[in-house]
Amino acid sequence: MPQQQKNRQFNGFKEAIQRCWMPLLLGFVATIAVLGVWQQCLVQEQLTIIAAQRSPLLTGLILWGGLASAWMLAFTVYLIQHSKSQAQHTRTINQQLQDEIRERQQVEEALRQSRATKQAIIEAIPDLLIRMRSDGSYVEFVANRQFNIVNPERQRQNTSAYTVLPLALAELRMFYTQQALQTKAIQVYEQEILIKNRQHYEEVRIVPILQDEVLVMVRDISARKRTEMALQRSEERLKLALEASGDGLWDWNIQTGEVYFSSSYLGMLGYAADEFPSSVETWKHLIHPEDEPWVFDTLNAHLQDAKAQYAFDYRVKTKSGEWKWIANYGRVVAFDQQNQPLRMIGTHKDISDRKYKETMLQQAMEAAEAANQAKSMFLANMSHELRTSLNVILGFSELMADDSSLTSSQQQDLQTIRRSGAHLLSLINDILDLSKIEAGRSTLEETGFDLLALLQTLRTMMSERAMSKHLQLEFEIAPEVPQFVIADEQKLCQILLNLLSNAIKFTDQGSVVLRVQADGLPSSLLPLLLQFQVVDTGVGIAANEQTLIFDAFVQAKAGKKVNSGTGLGLTISRKLLELMGGQMSLQSAVNAGSTFTITVPVRPTSSVDLLSEQLSRPVIGLVPGQPHRRILVVDDQYENRLLLVRLLTRLGLDVREAATGQEAVQIWKEWHPDLTWMDIRMSDIDGYEVTRQIRAMEVTKTVIIALTAQAAQSDRALALAVGCDDYITKPFQEDTLLLKLKKHLGLEYLYAESNPYSNLSSVDSLDPDADAAPLLDLSILAQLPADWLAALENAAVCGNDRVITGLVAQLSPEFASLSLQLIDYANHFQFNRILQLIHRISP
Repeated sequence: MPQQQKNRQFNGFKEAIQRCWMPLLLGFVATIAVLGVWQQCLVQEQLTIIAAQRSPLLTGLILWGGLASAWMLAFTVYLIQHSKSQAQHTRTINQQLQDEIRERQQVEEALRQSRATKQAIIEAIPDLLIRMRSDGSYVEFVANRQFNIVNPERQRQNTSAYTVLPLALAELRMFYTQQALQTKAIQVYEQEILIKNRQHYEEVRIVPILQDEVLVMVRDISARKRTEMALQRSEERLKLALEASGDGLWDWNIQTGEVYFSSSYLGMLGYAADEFPSSVETWKHLIHPEDEPWVFDTLNAHLQDAKAQYAFDYRVKTKSGEWKWIANYGRVVAFDQQNQPLRMIGTHKDISDRKYKETMLQQAMEAAEAANQAKSMFLANMSHELRTSLNVILGFSELMADDSSLTSSQQQDLQTIRRSGAHLLSLINDILDLSKIEAGRSTLEETGFDLLALLQTLRTMMSERAMSKHLQLEFEIAPEVPQFVIADEQKLCQILLNLLSNAIKFTDQGSVVLRVQADGLPSSLLPLLLQFQVVDTGVGIAANEQTLIFDAFVQAKAGKKVNSGTGLGLTISRKLLELMGGQMSLQSAVNAGSTFTITVPVRPTSSVDLLSEQLSRPVIGLVPGQPHRRILVVDDQYENRLLLVRLLTRLGLDVREAATGQEAVQIWKEWHPDLTWMDIRMSDIDGYEVTRQIRAMEVTKTVIIALTAQAAQSDRALALAVGCDDYITKPFQEDTLLLKLKKHLGLEYLYAESNPYSNLSSVDSLDPDADAAPLLDLSILAQLPADWLAALENAAVCGNDRVITGLVAQLSPEFASLSLQLIDYANHFQFNRILQLIHRISP
């Protein structure tokens, strides 16, 4: 009997004694008390009467009734005491049962948690765990769900290594099991096993746990083994590739300083393996002294930041003492936990032959460049002789064209000569321009100029050619494009002129559009990027020709069919654009048109920064027969109104003026002018509001041009946004004002004759045999400096009217008549007459 049960029985016996002694004692005391009373009554003879009056039976009943009452009282007390004791005992037993239940639940919960923990640990362990006896029989094994080497559903009883594994693997396991039991040490080995027609690789660990039992842990290492084998194959292929290419391999342990050098590496330097210590110091001593500083700068930069490239060519000393050029490539491939480099691998390649060829090629290129420079300089220096002779041919052919005695056949032959001469002149101009660029003699000449006026000039020049082919020529200028910029005006004009000419030349129907936009905020300090797009609907350019057309003397198929041009225009334009810091791109498709896009950096400026405008013939009035035009001048400054009114009334225009915004609105309502010059900044109502009110009243749209001293682009954009048709700033040039009138109203002007001799319309007067002294005193021309005359001659040969105008502006007032004559020739592009004047004084 368990000791705990004996203890409970003894405790119950004690509790019964404790419950019974009180009632027994009480009954005993009650009996003694009844007997004592009875005895006293007998002594005192007080029972005589009772005895006399009652029978003995009644006396006995009374006596025994007292005794019974006493014992009944005692028994009642006993029952009450026993009931209380029983209830207390029940509570005690109940508490003990609850404690035992609670204790059992805690044990069961702990056991459940232990089992769950054990199961979680087992599931987390990637190993198959086998408890195995020394004879190979399995005592127990547990497997992770993903472990597929042993089927978890296999009957665990009567299972052994021989029933699970192939015989060879079972014997191998038993061998290592005996080794583990004998040596009391862990045994580790690897094995291969075929499962479901797939080769698996396992790592097996056998741990001795009892005298004749071991714990076998099997881990599937198939993924790792396949990776290792793939890496091994990759290394083998790399080794074969390096050997085939002749490259050497180096592997540097950065922590120890040891470096592995492959046989190919050592072979290219002439060393055997035992002659070349495997350390980075050995490599360091072989680097050419001139290369060593930057080589280690490159290396340290790569060690500090693996993104920095480690690839360069340098010189290394061979065993024989010669220097070899080596191409060195490498990168860090291993880092520690602090991201410090641990290992670096790279290759060496002998490039001595390549370097020798590069040196020879460089020398050949330098020689070719020198020859090209000599050629370019020769062509540039020959410009005078070539163009002078050609201008004589063209001049006399023009002179002969006025001879009425020529027959029709002779006139045709003469026109052929003129066309061929013009084509040859264009070819010579392009070649000389290109040679000047290649010779490095073309430089930027940045000045301030009116960009909008330049674009208007281009449109005027191209309009006739476009109209002759029935093409629509459009200029789309964005509001943010500044009016005044600083750039090389002549080169920009040449580039745009070439692109527009090509577009018209290769377009038979449709349109040619020039779009101008600005990218950036206008600032006199920061450059602004202007974008010009020349869009045509012409023949287009095939994709395989779009890069070739920028080469010299190369034309697309369409250009060859037209049979005009030199094939240098785009080449020169792109080179000039590169000189200006710009770029050119092309989008085109055959029979779908072309879009040439150029970007040019410029610096916006105000009109006061411009150089003096070129001289031109003064306008004296309007060509008769034009529609009557009414002009309204709105400005709150009297002097500004007076200037505009005088300029406009001198032309014969009908002009009215308004000093306030309110007055302007009233005059406009009553008079309806064709064009309104609108001052923006006024005291009462600004020009923006006046423009809005006019636009709200008008039925037929009229022209409103904003006029303000503010040069900010925001003012110009706002003026255009509220309804103004154009915008100019003060102080303005008269030519700009006249161009705006011509643009918006289509006015045609009468020009004053430049000088009394401007009526010369042929070369006859410049013939050496003609008496031109009464017309022009050539002795005045002979007084000018020789270098000035040379510059004038060069400008005339190049056909550069702007340079001629600039040279004339340098003359003093005493040469006024000569200045007017030269300006007239330049404005009419009669450069051959200027050359003949120069040749008359210096034959």
